[in-house]
Amino acid sequence: MLAALSAAGVALDGALLERAKAGLIKDLAVEYTRLFIGPGGHVAPYASVHLDEQEGALRGHATVWVRDIIASVGFDYRPGYHDLPDHVGVEFEFMQQLAAQEARAHEDADAGVLAEGRRIEEKFVGEHLALWIPRFCGKVAARAESPFYRDMAGLARDFVLSEAEAFASP
Repeated sequence: MLAALSAAGVALDGALLERAKAGLIKDLAVEYTRLFIGPGGHVAPYASVHLDEQEGALRGHATVWVRDIIASVGFDYRPGYHDLPDHVGVEFEFMQQLAAQEARAHEDADAGVLAEGRRIEEKFVGEHLALWIPRFCGKVAARAESPFYRDMAGLARDFVLSEAEAFASP
């Protein structure tokens, strides 16, 4: 993981890496809970909270839109998943599945599947992720006490913005 992060331009804090594994995991779990679960002052990891007209509301238009686009492609959730489809983790996993589908289509020289996958990915990034992920990541970075979460928020923001820029380029 460290090599992949380094290649992406993220240099984790040396003090963070020198900590004992058990203590580090506990501290990151506490920070995760404070940042994303609460109580109070947390950053909700759902698109509808950041996009819908009634800011802060779950199960809004964004939730339905994401559910429908995931269903339109035929992807399914992991067994036992009972959270909302517009959770940031689900959305990034959906992007990963789209990228894997594109890679298979490229290997199989299936131009139709490749074009459709890119169309869905472009729509998902341009009409959805790029509208809320930078705002979400900004809030996470501002509230994070751990450099790990600030760095991960910056990496996620930069990834989404670079994807949006790539799709916008002719």
